[in-house]
Amino acid sequence: PGVTDQATRVALEGACTSLRERFPAMFSNSERCRLPHLNVDTLKDKLFQADILPRHNLKTSKQLLDWLMAQNAELATRSDEEWMSRQSPRKGKVSVKKQEVFTKALARAREHGMYLGLDEWSWLD
Repeated sequence: PGVTDQATRVALEGACTSLRERFPAMFSNSERCRLPHLNVDTLKDKLFQADILPRHNLKTSKQLLDWLMAQNAELATRSDEEWMSRQSPRKGKVSVKKQEVFTKALARAREHGMYLGLDEWSWLD
């Protein structure tokens, strides 16, 4: 991430590494990975840019990991219909191909229990 203090770097690195170890099949080395995968460096940067640690008063990698797992658990409660409705936020139609791709990504997320890579980072808001 950008310029930050040592404690923040350690918390980001530790939490993201732990998440990758917990869900290895859901992480990709590519920064432009396909849904529902995540790239660990992109995840760290997004967390840093969104000021997640100070906004939620998180100080340690364990606290950040717990927060990430809570966000993941919240995303897991969405029904397939809720996920699909979020694919067309402008009330437009989603192409059949995009719908098929997303359906496969959702099935993979459900198989592995990891949803953070499905939601275009809205869970950071």
